[in-house]
Amino acid sequence: MLASDPLRAGVRLLQPRLPRLLVAIALGVLSLASALALAGVSAWLITRAWQMPAVLDLSIAVVAVRTFAISRGVLHYCERLASHDTALRAAGTARAQIYQRLAHGPADVATRLPSGELIARLGADVDQLADVLVRALLPFSVAAVLAVAAVIVVGVISPQAAAILAICLLAAGILAPWLASRAAAAQEEVARQHHSARDVSAMLVLEHGPELRVAGRLPHLLAESQRRQQDWGEASDAAARPAALAEALPTVAVGVSVLGAVVAAMGMVGTVAPTTLAVLMLLPLSAFEATTPLPAAAIQLTRSRLAARRLLDLTPLDTFNEHELRCAVSFFAEDAHIFATTIRDNLLVARGDCADHELTAALRRVGLDAWLTGLPDGLNTVLSAGAQALSAGQRRRLLLARALISPARIVLLDEPTEHLDTADADPLLTSLLTSDGGLIDAARTVVVATHHLPSDLRFLELRIATGGYPD
Repeated sequence: MLASDPLRAGVRLLQPRLPRLLVAIALGVLSLASALALAGVSAWLITRAWQMPAVLDLSIAVVAVRTFAISRGVLHYCERLASHDTALRAAGTARAQIYQRLAHGPADVATRLPSGELIARLGADVDQLADVLVRALLPFSVAAVLAVAAVIVVGVISPQAAAILAICLLAAGILAPWLASRAAAAQEEVARQHHSARDVSAMLVLEHGPELRVAGRLPHLLAESQRRQQDWGEASDAAARPAALAEALPTVAVGVSVLGAVVAAMGMVGTVAPTTLAVLMLLPLSAFEATTPLPAAAIQLTRSRLAARRLLDLTPLDTFNEHELRCAVSFFAEDAHIFATTIRDNLLVARGDCADHELTAALRRVGLDAWLTGLPDGLNTVLSAGAQALSAGQRRRLLLARALISPARIVLLDEPTEHLDTADADPLLTSLLTSDGGLIDAARTVVVATHHLPSDLRFLELRIATGGYPD
C-alpha cells in the first residue's frame, strides 16, 4: 500500500493485534500445507500400492494420509476462529474510535449527512474495512508462502515443471486478482451510491412514516425504496460480470500447470520411480488451492479501500488528536451533567489524576468548603439523586470547580454564577476575569458568557459593547 493509500489509515483505525493475526496466518499456512502434503503422500501411496508391496511398506503412508486429512480440516477451523476473532475485535475497536471522535469532534461532521448515510458508513463500511484482514490480507499471505513451498518441492523433482508451475501461479495469484480488482474498482462506487440512496430512502420512511401517510406520500416513498433496492442489486450484479475472466484464469492456470507436469513426467520416464512421477503430476492441483480465493481477495481489498476513504471523509482520523484538543480548550455548560456518584468522581471527570487535596482546594476556592466540611463522608459522599441532591447554587459552584481543575489552557464558561446571590456572584466573577484574582492561573485564558458583570468591571463591559478591546 502506498503512503497516501487511505487503507493504511483505515488499518491503523482497526488496530489489529499482530500476534493474533500472525497466528491466523500460520494456521492457514499449516492447513493448506497439510493439503499439499496429502496430495503428495496420496499420489505416492496409490502408485506404490499398484506395485503390490508388503502391507507394512504402506503403513506409514496410510497413517500419514489420515493425519494430513484430519489436520487439514482441524487447522482450517482453528484458522477461521483466530481470523474472525481478530476481525471482530478490530471492527469493535474501529467503531468505538469513530463514535468517540464524532462525539467530541465538529458537530457538522455528523449532522451534514442523512441518518441513512451515517448508519451505512458506521455499519457496512466498518465491516468492509475489517474484512480486509480475513478476506484479503490472510489469503494473500497464505498463498505467497504456499506458492513458494510448492515450487521448491516440484523443483526438486523437475526444474522444468517447477518453472511452468511458477508462471501459472503468478498468473493465478497476481494477474487474476489484478483483473478482479480493476473490475471491482470500476463498478463498486456505483453500487455504493445505490446502497447509500437505498438506506436514505428507508430511513426516511421509518422516521417519518406517520407524517408521510397523512400527506399521502408514504406509498410513493415505499415504492421508491423498493426501486432503489432493485437498482442496487442490478449494480452489484454488473460489478461481478467483468470479473468473469479473473475467475476463469486460475482454472486455466491449473490446467496448463498439470499439462506441463505431465509433459515433464513423460520426459523422465525410465529415469525416476513411478511414485515420483505420480507426485509430480498431482502436486500442482493442491498448489493452486491457495490461489483460488485471491480474485475475491483483490475485490475485497478494493472495497475495503473505498470504505476506508469514506470513513476518513467522515472524521479526519489521520489528523485528529483528542488529547491535544482537550488540553487546549474545554467547555463547561451551565446545564452540565451531575452524576449520581461521589463528589470526588464528579470532579475527576475533568481530570482523572487529580489528588484529593487538589479537589478540596478547588471546592474551597469556589466557596464550597463549609458545605464539604458538613458532609459526613466528605469527598466520598454519594450524590444519589445527581443534580437533584444539590441546590442550584451548589450545582453551579461544583461545575465551576470542575473548570478549575481542568488541564485546558482555554476555559469556556457558560453563566458560571447563575443562581448565586449578587454578593457571592460578583466576587467570583471578578476573580475569574482578573489576572490577579487567584481563582484561575494567569497563564490560562477564561471566556465567560454571562448576563451580569460586576460593577467594578463595567469598563470591560463598555469596551465589549462598543466593539473595542481592553488594553
